[in-house]
Amino acid sequence: MKPLNLPVLVTSLAAILCVSHSWSAPPKIPINKLNVTLKLPKPDLVFGKIQLKLTNKCQRFKPAIVATVRVRNIGKVASPAKMNVGMVNAKDMHPVGWGNGKGFKSIRAGHYIIVTFPIFYLVANPGHIPGTHTFKFRLNSAKWIKESNYNNNSHHTSITIPRGYCKPRLGLTFKKPDLIPILFKPMTGKVAVRNIGAANAGKSLLLIKCSAAQAGGCAENTAMSPYINPAYPNYVVVKIPALAPGQVYSHILKFWKSLKWKKGKYRFIAKADGSNIIAESNEGNNTTFSWLAK
Repeated sequence: MKPLNLPVLVTSLAAILCVSHSWSAPPKIPINKLNVTLKLPKPDLVFGKIQLKLTNKCQRFKPAIVATVRVRNIGKVASPAKMNVGMVNAKDMHPVGWGNGKGFKSIRAGHYIIVTFPIFYLVANPGHIPGTHTFKFRLNSAKWIKESNYNNNSHHTSITIPRGYCKPRLGLTFKKPDLIPILFKPMTGKVAVRNIGAANAGKSLLLIKCSAAQAGGCAENTAMSPYINPAYPNYVVVKIPALAPGQVYSHILKFWKSLKWKKGKYRFIAKADGSNIIAESNEGNNTTFSWLAK
């Protein structure tokens, strides 16, 4: 029996084991990352025809005007129904709080509906009713529903209400003017006087006084000099031209934007016919107030 040649086997096995194999990571497969923004279609409400008409009977707690509005959906999908909010509303451009609104049902894409709602007799200020009024109409003013475009949701329409159309307040004297002052709240520097009486009012003065709730007083500067009248110290004096019944005179105080206000609270009182030269039907409504907080 021949002896085994172990060295040869070992050498051969070693040779096999010594064969080197290089390792590398698997190739990276490029992945294209897509930023996909999915835009869902939305409704888009716009105004069509708007009509304001006087009612047949104008008196307290009754409609004075009826608004008829065509609302069109030019968007891609139907608008949801919103019956419990003023989806369409109208408001007098004068700051007297006169107006109204109404909700409406769903509108299919490409279709329209007609919405009708009343604007009631202005119990708080009946003298404001006669004259020409511009109402600002708005759709979805508080963004109750999502739209593709919110910039086409407003429109303006005017109506003239003749004197004597509405029943008067009890005790109103129709043979005299009646001047009332108007201030915005908070104070903006814009002031106005309206003649809510039944006769022409001659030229008059509007007096405005500021008082501060803290030390230091109200803001002042030299730009106020055209409004100073020695006969009325501590007042800003605005000259008001003659006003016909229902007419309003508005004025922006030229010095207002240049005033430097300290932190605090300020109160403003305005008095129409400050010199008491106009014989009015009501002398008890010549003052109003406003405020400013800094």
